[in-house]
Amino acid sequence: MIECSNCGKSDKLHDEGDTFYCSHCAQRTLESSGEIYLTLCPECGEMTRGEVLLTVKCVMDGKVNSSV
Repeated sequence: MIECSNCGKSDKLHDEGDTFYCSHCAQRTLESSGEIYLTLCPECGEMTRGEVLLTVKCVMDGKVNSSV
């Protein structure tokens, strides 16, 4: 059984195809590897969790990706 890679719980995971969404901590876990779903921020190139697109720093700095 797969567990959330962030909080370790398995009772409130929702299958989204290639990821599982955790209702406890609002993070996604990759089904294939069991790792947290990460993407690259298009503004700074740092890793950000899931489908957030921009890092917290870029959002706080007021950066907005024109392609979003």
